[in-house]
Amino acid sequence: GRTLIEIHRVLQPRGALVILPYAWITGQKWYERLAGWLFRVTGQAPEWNEKFNQPFEMMGFTISVERIVLDSSNLPLLFATRQEKIKGKA
Repeated sequence: GRTLIEIHRVLQPRGALVILPYAWITGQKWYERLAGWLFRVTGQAPEWNEKFNQPFEMMGFTISVERIVLDSSNLPLLFATRQEKIKGKA
C-alpha cells in the first residue's frame, strides 16, 4: 500500500508506471523448457490474473496490459496510469 501511495504521489496526472511482473519462458531448447517448467512449478511465472490489477485500481491507476512475444519468452507489461484523483478520496 505505502509504495503505491508514494508512486501515485510522485507521478504527474496521466503519468505511467511500467511493470514487468514476470516472464513466461516459451523456448523449445531443452534448457529453456526446463527453466519454463521450473518457473511454473515454483510460481515464478503464474498465469495472468485480473486480481493483480486491483491494488493499482484502488489507488487511482488505470491499468492496461500489453504482451510482448519474443523468440523464447512472452512478457506481460503492465501500464498503471495515474488518474486525477484516488477513487473515494477528495
